[in-house]
Amino acid sequence: MRADQLVAGVVIVVAALGAGGTSAGTRQGGDVCALAYVVPQTLPFTDSGTTAGYTDDYDAACQWTSNAPDVVYALTPPRDMQIDVLLCDSAYDTKLFVFRNLCEAGGLVACNDDACGPDGFRSQLIALPVVAGATYFIVVDGYAGASGAYTLTVRETPQPPACPAGSVFSQPAHQPADNWVARPSETASGDVRYENFSGVVDPIRGVRWWGFYLRSEGFGSWAPCDDATRAFTLEFRADNSGQPGPIVATYAVTAVAQDTGLTYGLQDYALRQFTVAPLEPPLNLAGGWLGVRGEGDAACWFLWLSAPGGDVKSYRLRSGVWTAEAADLGLCLLGTVPNVGACCYENDTCALVTRAECIARPGDLNCDGLLNFDDIDPFVLALGGQSGYEAAFPDCRRQNADCNGDGAVDFDDIDAFVSALSSGQGPRVWLGVGTSCTACGAGLR
Repeated sequence: MRADQLVAGVVIVVAALGAGGTSAGTRQGGDVCALAYVVPQTLPFTDSGTTAGYTDDYDAACQWTSNAPDVVYALTPPRDMQIDVLLCDSAYDTKLFVFRNLCEAGGLVACNDDACGPDGFRSQLIALPVVAGATYFIVVDGYAGASGAYTLTVRETPQPPACPAGSVFSQPAHQPADNWVARPSETASGDVRYENFSGVVDPIRGVRWWGFYLRSEGFGSWAPCDDATRAFTLEFRADNSGQPGPIVATYAVTAVAQDTGLTYGLQDYALRQFTVAPLEPPLNLAGGWLGVRGEGDAACWFLWLSAPGGDVKSYRLRSGVWTAEAADLGLCLLGTVPNVGACCYENDTCALVTRAECIARPGDLNCDGLLNFDDIDPFVLALGGQSGYEAAFPDCRRQNADCNGDGAVDFDDIDAFVSALSSGQGPRVWLGVGTSCTACGAGLR
């Protein structure tokens, strides 16, 4: 690549941005695929708009064809994943379909007409597989000639509870469609639940479990709440003829809590995943019982979620009395320490991911968490080649310059880079291994 090409690249970027970039204050799907509104790669994404006044450019038969006006969004996923695309809160009889790379019949990958909403006539696509680097055009359409106000949500499909690789004991919690129960295990409630484990051959270096934060409103009624302290006591006990025996070790901990995106029951209780790692000091215990007891807000109790696949037995301790219960509880004992931490995203959300996943942000070429003019020189350096860029930014990713998601870093990325700088996105930051999303700030969970 010649030096004058690099200079030209800078001129193109600066000229396209002008004094400060295009405002992203007003969002609306584009009229055609070439003008599609670009969905940020950091999901979830929600947008509201209207199809009224737009043209009928596209259609797909599911079950019926239509002649309704439509608008288009474009998503280029940063990695292979499954996504949910939802129009359930829209104000008219919607229709929804998705093209991959080509906005024509050969590119159609999914279509839905009636699936959700108050009358069942709104549209959704659940667990749609998408591939990193491909561009997916999401078309918001209507049944027959219907048009109106819509609300579009694109999110990564919530994954079922799972124990991480390297777990020395694995008993993941029930999924929402299962026959699940959740029971208080909280100092304020007077109850502590215990789950047994066995066959552990390596030191226990961490613990993961699942449950809900709920406030008791009496007569078996519960309301969502949040205990920001994330304070727990973990109590390991030896086994005594099939029930909890003497205390072996006790840990006062602050758990890393992550919203799973899963909801349970008719009240849609939000499931949280709790992780403590590293557990200091590690514990050598081949088998026994673990009690998990919430210690924070006395009005907001922790309820431990059940699990399949165990021996269908746990214990409750209340006022010194042990009672056997016919349910297992979700539990993982970790043999290694996960290297994830809180990534605070610019859209006031958070995820527990590795540093590499957090900084994998198209356009942020100096990895300061921002998309601004300071990224222009590193972007041009990345266009010039990998060795020069990595020498100047050893802790960043040259692949962040692949702004159009085609897998290559080249001049075809310039327009997408300009669009990224113009998007109005704020800072993002990774807080380090073991950090919690509560540390991201107000409004983040």
